[in-house]
Amino acid sequence: MNEQDLDVLLKPQIWIGRGSYTGEINLKTEDDWKILEDSYTDYIMKFVNIAASENVAMFCIGTELDSFVELRPKYWDNLIYKIRNIYKGKLTYAGNWDSYKNVHFGNS
Repeated sequence: MNEQDLDVLLKPQIWIGRGSYTGEINLKTEDDWKILEDSYTDYIMKFVNIAASENVAMFCIGTELDSFVELRPKYWDNLIYKIRNIYKGKLTYAGNWDSYKNVHFGNS
């Protein structure tokens, strides 16, 4: 894309069926959270590897995952650490317009 003087943002996004909003994910047990976290890590790291190998300018680690981000900040800090071991470009998170104040990962 550089020959056209454009930068690329790679922004993977998950969807939940039946019109459910991803921002309302709230699991009941630690085991359920672990399943989600493991599968999300596998999912996102596939795209991280693409972003790194293609020298993508910016990578979005998540989109509108309001409750997941608010309830599990340690997970997100660990995910960022894993991402940073592979991808050296800019990172961002795409929160919903009303949830940006609840994002507390990546501050350390």
